[in-house]
Amino acid sequence: MRNNCVLPQNYRFLSKQEDIHIKNHAIGCRINAGNPRTFIPSPGKMNEFYAPGGFRGTRGSSFIQRVIKSHYDSTIGRIVTWGEDRDTAIVRMQVALSETVIEGIETDISLHQKLFNDEPYAQAAWIFIILNTN
Repeated sequence: MRNNCVLPQNYRFLSKQEDIHIKNHAIGCRINAGNPRTFIPSPGKMNEFYAPGGFRGTRGSSFIQRVIKSHYDSTIGRIVTWGEDRDTAIVRMQVALSETVIEGIETDISLHQKLFNDEPYAQAAWIFIILNTN
């Protein structure tokens, strides 16, 4: 955190590269009101909503708007998971996505679920072309 504050002030970085070690892994999903295949927004009113929760390493945020307007950002919220490694973060995200219930509008939750169950993605070999081919 200290580095984030001093770098904009043209100070030298306080750590050396060899002192920095990768620790943990985080994944975030932006949940949108929209068709998971065409990405066309899905305005309307959420009739049911249950956020993920109660699972270590999982955080949901900004699930506050019950009515999604067609002329505004279609973001409903964001789910973030973390784990000691990528596999743990992915499993936690799969659980969080399966716990999230939003009814009354279409969302892209099923797209996120599909991606997290994709073997190339799990192996970090995933490329964006998959959206056009599947």
